[in-house]
Amino acid sequence: MKSPFSPLHPLALGITVLAGPAFATDHEPLVEAAAAKLGLTEIRIFPKGPHMPDLHGRLPDGIEVEVDVRRDGSIEEIETEERAGFTLGSVESLLHPDMLTGAPWGPEARFYKIEFDDDGEIEIEGIDGKSRRFEAEYGRGGRLREFKYDD
Repeated sequence: MKSPFSPLHPLALGITVLAGPAFATDHEPLVEAAAAKLGLTEIRIFPKGPHMPDLHGRLPDGIEVEVDVRRDGSIEEIETEERAGFTLGSVESLLHPDMLTGAPWGPEARFYKIEFDDDGEIEIEGIDGKSRRFEAEYGRGGRLREFKYDD
């Protein structure tokens, strides 16, 4: 698989020019690994001083997302502003397998935001196949704790 971080890629120049060599050395491998987990393309990085940068790119389903990455390289949040939302297939490798079986949102759901808490809990915002907005909270181990439709 070709790395989206090739030397001619604008991202490589952006890291060097915008953030300097220390940023590229310290954060680039973690951001690169997070982008690879999601199969992101058209990757852009927006440095935030000493904090982990904002990572933007397109998921395999073509939806543009912003991904927040923790200092340990784990993904903290995936979010899109696109009305269509992203598909479960684009992020299912990050979810606990129990979340994928009999999910209350149904097979046609699209997602706008998924947060991965430090303690293993996951919060999801999306829309189901009947255009109803929902929120779901999962505990550690993929157990559904709360599911509700927005009014």
